[in-house]
Amino acid sequence: MSDKRPSDDGIALSSYVSSLGRDDKTRYRQKCGMLGTGDPYLLPTSRMVPALNCDILPGVEFPDIYIYLISKPSEYTGESMKAYKSLDAYKYFVSGKVDDVLVSRQHNTTSDKHIYLIRSKVKHSMALRTKAVSVWVAVQEDGAVITGHCDCMAGVSEVCSHVAATLFYIAKAADMKTSCTSKPSQWNKPQKRKPQTAHAEASSINFKRPKHPLLDNTPPKMPKTAATGPSLTTKTQQPMATASQRETFHNMIRDSGAKPALLSLVKGFNDSYIPSVVALNMPSPLCQLFRTEYMQLSHHDLTQKCEEEASRLSFSTDQVAALEKTTRLQTKSNTWFQYRAGRITASNFKTAVRTNPDNPSISLIKRICYPNAYKFSTTATRWGCQHESTAISSYKEVQLKSHDCLTVGESGFHIHKEHSFLGASPDALVTCKCCGEGLLEVKCPMCVKDKSILSEADQRQFCLELREQTLQLKQSHPYYFQVQAQLACTGRKYCDFVVWRGEGKTTQELHIERIYPDVAFLSPHVARAKTLFQKCIMLELLGKYYTVASAQH
Repeated sequence: MSDKRPSDDGIALSSYVSSLGRDDKTRYRQKCGMLGTGDPYLLPTSRMVPALNCDILPGVEFPDIYIYLISKPSEYTGESMKAYKSLDAYKYFVSGKVDDVLVSRQHNTTSDKHIYLIRSKVKHSMALRTKAVSVWVAVQEDGAVITGHCDCMAGVSEVCSHVAATLFYIAKAADMKTSCTSKPSQWNKPQKRKPQTAHAEASSINFKRPKHPLLDNTPPKMPKTAATGPSLTTKTQQPMATASQRETFHNMIRDSGAKPALLSLVKGFNDSYIPSVVALNMPSPLCQLFRTEYMQLSHHDLTQKCEEEASRLSFSTDQVAALEKTTRLQTKSNTWFQYRAGRITASNFKTAVRTNPDNPSISLIKRICYPNAYKFSTTATRWGCQHESTAISSYKEVQLKSHDCLTVGESGFHIHKEHSFLGASPDALVTCKCCGEGLLEVKCPMCVKDKSILSEADQRQFCLELREQTLQLKQSHPYYFQVQAQLACTGRKYCDFVVWRGEGKTTQELHIERIYPDVAFLSPHVARAKTLFQKCIMLELLGKYYTVASAQH
């Protein structure tokens, strides 16, 4: 690919480009012109550095890869590429198929910014003897992926598995650089020694390969003999049931009070098994506001479009109720994530109202608009999820003693009836005759796993503080912002904020605090959230202004 061939616009292109079709050639020239660095395939190896030896790497993270593969619109169709299969390319990287990864920091002459050009060789997944494909990707300093290419059959799509595998390689390399340089030197933890295997006589060891590793407690079967073989007696032929006998049986199980699946296959009885189609009046997800042509608009024109669309965003009470009911049964489903996209949720409320709309946090915009890309799991979050149901059961057990007809039910995703850019998903909905309708928010902090809740009250990062000899939720803490946003979105009277500690019933400790809507606190913050939504989030929803459009410009 080192042979140069000048294109019509004066950009030197590699000989590989001549093998492309007309539309693909045009797109390739467009990509090279957008980079302002020429054809990455022609970049001399002497001007590139091996990725693992490079001192500075772009901060590529999984959300950047997800946004590029899934949300970036195709240059051919204008629709989001949704290359979900390419997300599996992480296996390519793990299995060592990505090789010869070289990095070069280049100056983009068209935007006066620096970009990283990354080249690699990626082996095929099955055809091991086939020559490895050549890949290049262009990445901004902040990790946003501009574009990519591969000389495989699917490479013109810019999102093939080989491109994705290269991005995963760079993300891991950047993470390793950060981990090694940002932490003080420390000894490696010694591995735990495996317990010594007990010796046994060969006659007592079963050398048979088990069909299932967990189901091999029985000795191998002995070969069948005349004494142990199957019985030679003939089977008795059972008479077939008559039509009247079958009908009597069907009537009997129909009248049993249950709804046996067998009758769904029997003519005359299966009418009651036909599902009734319920047309739910669901609101449209905000992610559907995107239009490819909006990506070409100036900031001023795109802002005007956003104002027009924002003025039309309104949902009926029935739509809001239908969404909550649907997502109640499908928590953390694709539908749940789809309707969260583009909305300032309660968990992000404090961060959203504290960011500057004139210079917003790009990571916050991405987290709000692409929640699917920001699924994360840490030891602390796993601990909280594992013990949430236990905490709710403990709460219910305590509250039943002092509340009349208490019920604790599941909650879906709630949209604010007036401010549709706000959303919330409480842990549960609470109702009782004495207090009315409320909600429940549970926290199981790992920091109090082995100590009392009170002992953490003087810690700056902890959510509770000691005021007037009583533990109370700090009004400056993100959890207070979260609870107030939940109350606003659900319209409920109160929220029981619960902090749970412990592992077994003998060590459980429960803090229950009732919090009411604070209108004076909430009103100015909702106004700030609205400004952020209209000035920043809508730009990303309509024209991907902060991710794809900015990278291409």
